[in-house]
Amino acid sequence: MIFKRDKLLERDLPLESFTLRSEEGSKNTIPVLHGIKQQVVAIETQVSGLNFFNEPKWYQSADNIMRDGFRWGNRGKEDPASIYMLLLGENHEKDTYQRIEMDWKSVNMCMQLELDGYDEKVKGPIYFTKMHHVGGFTHHAGQWSFSASAEVDSLNEMPSLQGFLDQAIKRLKAENDLSRGKDYVVYCMRFELGYVSPTGLNLKGLRPFGQVIQPSNSIYDSGSPELSVAHLKQVGLVGGEDYDKHRDLVICVPSLAESGMADEHYFGDMPWLVSKESCSDGVDKSAVEMWKKYDQDERKQWVRDWIEKQPTLVLEPKPLEKSLDDPN
Repeated sequence: MIFKRDKLLERDLPLESFTLRSEEGSKNTIPVLHGIKQQVVAIETQVSGLNFFNEPKWYQSADNIMRDGFRWGNRGKEDPASIYMLLLGENHEKDTYQRIEMDWKSVNMCMQLELDGYDEKVKGPIYFTKMHHVGGFTHHAGQWSFSASAEVDSLNEMPSLQGFLDQAIKRLKAENDLSRGKDYVVYCMRFELGYVSPTGLNLKGLRPFGQVIQPSNSIYDSGSPELSVAHLKQVGLVGGEDYDKHRDLVICVPSLAESGMADEHYFGDMPWLVSKESCSDGVDKSAVEMWKKYDQDERKQWVRDWIEKQPTLVLEPKPLEKSLDDPN
């Protein structure tokens, strides 16, 4: 689960600029991999399986995980989810990292999601993980081939990464714009998604955020909000450029309904509305008590406020009064 104190958390990050700087005195300014030529991104949920992000299609927007069974409600149960990424680059700083005695095989990474909803693009929750060197990608004897690194089999994360890695490599072999005379380096990572609900539960899965609620008087009869990765950075760099400057990969997610009569109403049978007592294991006690304090109308307002005005939070939501007083 992501809510462990041995991992970097959302509150450790200055959200305004999304600058991930190292501790005072660090001199590292070099990302372990640059000259990114290919990026492959996918989301996997327990219900819908693995779905790849693609370039937006003008005639039907992007691929939609709803077709594979993803629903926000999921009959009130959490739907564990992960974001996978593969980066393929031509400039590897292995020698530099070895010289300054830094780990080049695995580095800390940070990702921020974004949702292009009904009114605007909104930056959302932030997650941290390790990015691992998994091998190389070269063209030989008329075809592209992937050679796994010697350390791959010893990675604890490899069982969860392997299915994505196999499919991502297959996609790269089928279509890419790489130079056949160069050797490329491949890194891979997996971000586990999770959040604290307004009711105080620690839930696994993708949280709703941004303009995902379709207004009841909306003129949009088709199309869905598009989920993408707003930022991907290596933690601990002075400066810290994005790894994903030129990527335009999205996947559609279903909208939530504003009307209480609809199946996917944001205040309907949703996992983020399941409540437990504050004495229960694995709950955020302050959020549980705050939920108890509000009446039904206030709860409904708080949930919408959490979705639309607190989009970056994965820890306990701000109380409704504080959010209204200080929207930032």
